[in-house]
Amino acid sequence: MRDINLLALMVCIGGGLYVYKNYPREKPKPAIAQQAATQSPQQDAQSESFAPPPVLYKCETASGETVYKDKPCPQTARVAIIRSVQPQPQPLVDVHQREINAATAANKRAEEALARQWDARMAQRDRDIASERISVQQQTAANNSECSRLREQRSNIQRMAIPAQQDQYWQNEMSRIRARMNQLYC
Repeated sequence: MRDINLLALMVCIGGGLYVYKNYPREKPKPAIAQQAATQSPQQDAQSESFAPPPVLYKCETASGETVYKDKPCPQTARVAIIRSVQPQPQPLVDVHQREINAATAANKRAEEALARQWDARMAQRDRDIASERISVQQQTAANNSECSRLREQRSNIQRMAIPAQQDQYWQNEMSRIRARMNQLYC
């Protein structure tokens, strides 16, 4: 239910953005412009107090002082000299490029190390699987041979004469053989 509400909210917001971007908006005339035509000179003096502040530019003089002016700052000779004396940014680019190259090389070495670790893990996994397969095969062969031996013992007991099979010893032996065959799922 929460997902449906979230989806509905997203659809509403998306629709609103679509309408906002694609449909022209009627631009009503600002109330201030309408009032300006009907204002008296006394009201003009009051509205001037709400005028936006003038744009100020922060300038630095040749002596190093900061001055704020209404007009853009002229380029001072001192700033021009400092800019011509300053070293070119070319060595910085080389330093950054060396750092980038070093980081790239370190990243490549790390990826190669991870790849080697992965290969080692996969090789170990393959060895473990092979050894497990061999041990399962050996265990299966041992179970099969024991099952064969138990079947042979059971058939030997069943070939005996009936009075001999009814002897307590042979009945216990048959019970033991059946129980062991059930354990081994023969």
